[in-house]
Amino acid sequence: MDKKLFEFVSKTTNEKILEYKKCKWCNDEYPIYEREKKFIENHNFEISDLCFDCRYRNMLLWRNEKKLYWRKSDKSWKKILSLYSPEYESKVYNYDEWESEGWFSHINMDFDWKNFIENFYELFKKVPKAWTDIFWTNENIHYCNRVWYLKNAYSTYACFWDSEDVYFSINISNSKDIYNSTKIDKSNLVYDSVMVYNSYEIFFSDAINNCKNIYFSYDLRDCEECIFCSNLVWKKYMIYNKQYEKNKYEKIKENLKQNTASYKWLEKLLNDFENLKIKAIRRWTYNIWWDKVLWDQLNNWHDTLFWFRMDEPDDCFNSANWFPAIQKKVYNSFGFWMVENMSFWQGNWPWTNLHFTLNVQESSDIYFSQKMKWCHNCIWCYWLQNSDYHILNKAFSKEDYEKLFPIMLENIKKNWWLRNYFEPEKSPYPINDCQLFIEFPAFSIRKIIWYKWWEIDKYNFEEQIFDKNWKWIVYILYPEKDISEAIFDLWWQKKVHTKWKNKETEIDIPDWMIKIEVCDIKDYANDIDENILNCAIPCIKTWRYFRTIRKEIEFCKKYNIALSRVHPNKRIDDRRKRSPKLWLELTNCKICSKEILSAYDKNSLYNIVCEECYEKQVY
Repeated sequence: MDKKLFEFVSKTTNEKILEYKKCKWCNDEYPIYEREKKFIENHNFEISDLCFDCRYRNMLLWRNEKKLYWRKSDKSWKKILSLYSPEYESKVYNYDEWESEGWFSHINMDFDWKNFIENFYELFKKVPKAWTDIFWTNENIHYCNRVWYLKNAYSTYACFWDSEDVYFSINISNSKDIYNSTKIDKSNLVYDSVMVYNSYEIFFSDAINNCKNIYFSYDLRDCEECIFCSNLVWKKYMIYNKQYEKNKYEKIKENLKQNTASYKWLEKLLNDFENLKIKAIRRWTYNIWWDKVLWDQLNNWHDTLFWFRMDEPDDCFNSANWFPAIQKKVYNSFGFWMVENMSFWQGNWPWTNLHFTLNVQESSDIYFSQKMKWCHNCIWCYWLQNSDYHILNKAFSKEDYEKLFPIMLENIKKNWWLRNYFEPEKSPYPINDCQLFIEFPAFSIRKIIWYKWWEIDKYNFEEQIFDKNWKWIVYILYPEKDISEAIFDLWWQKKVHTKWKNKETEIDIPDWMIKIEVCDIKDYANDIDENILNCAIPCIKTWRYFRTIRKEIEFCKKYNIALSRVHPNKRIDDRRKRSPKLWLELTNCKICSKEILSAYDKNSLYNIVCEECYEKQVY
């Protein structure tokens, strides 16, 4: 985001810019808004020396949602599925083994007044890790991560709150019978769709709100029985935005369903859908009921600046989420639910006053800590439950803690630790396993043939362009290793030392499976027999092998949908591109030419319009 954009935001919202700084990672200029300054001063923190985007990058280097590995438990030596690769140095247990240890309050450290942060990272290495981020009640789930209260699921990630029968999907809540979809809430029977809310029987569609029986459509609200439609409200029996009689509509729909059962025909229909989305108008951001809001995908929000994908925020700044939540006074954060007074944190759950934290649940007054549950008044802690007044996992009396805490916080401030999230170099995940690579994909990959670590500009390398609009570089130092040391370079002072996974592994394909060719798969869904359950299928885009499951075949036959020929992880990555990105750009309304902000690429073919023009066209 450039300076002109920030000035536009300031003028539009009356948010005063106090000064500009330069990001130490990417050298972009970023503003200090009066709102942020007040929050920082109230908490005695320091202004970050990273721009808004790089703050996200820093946090997302600590977030792995969908990359899993087979490895051995360091307690029982049994084979377990884990977020952590076999090369990762710390101990990893399966959940039962890990829970039997009692949340590791017995592993603690004395603190060094000069080196809190190194003390914490030493503790972080000592405490065994739980295999995945799966807790609470789940039933019959396979190859999943970051799921809660989920029943019947396969290859699904970030799925919450009483969802059932969810397959090959991500970012799902309160939903049932969901296949190959992303960002679905309070919906049933959804296939290959993105951003669906409170809807039923939605197929191959995006941005659908409170609708029923929709095919190949974009941006519909309160609609029923629509095919290849866009930008409609309160409509029924529509095809290409044209009204039809019920009988004629149902005949056309039945014919369409025969075509979606054929893979060859489905490919053509999907191409037609892409063309429809290019011709449709897109409001500058996908917001509903907003007031003084500048960001995207917001519901019932007010007095909020640079926020993304959330419900009912109040006085919030530069944060994002994947599913509906209520929040107040949240700053520089990612992934949360029902929270208040938070900064530099992600993956946290109800309660208040969490700062510089990760995966903290139902806790309050927590600083610089990770994986905490039902805890209060803790700093520099890791994997504690039902614990109060702890420092580096060691218990203190209430009186001693309250004496030490302000002195400790002031010492942290003097050492500039109150500026940013945890150090990216300490993350346990390779960079291409992290959420960073999904949200900010514009990288060039350079595999080093020969190098001297002190002469980065003199590397000899082979280059692979990961994204055609690449902006940054990842240098891979040892391309022959499964997981290599790497350098993440955003062109300026800071070179982030990280890791890179060179080799993809398929975790759900046993050796006995038969590898087939794509041409061996029958074209029509009803012609596919159960023998395919024993076969590994090559992805037509990545050539990685994957498998299908019985539930997917049954669903495809029931609803006349051709079986996918794309690897499930690639499906997730492709769907990510169908929703707005995690930053804004200045562009011009395609109708009135007014300058506007947009969460879509300004160089895209989309018809991005201002709010006034959108309202005139749609309502």
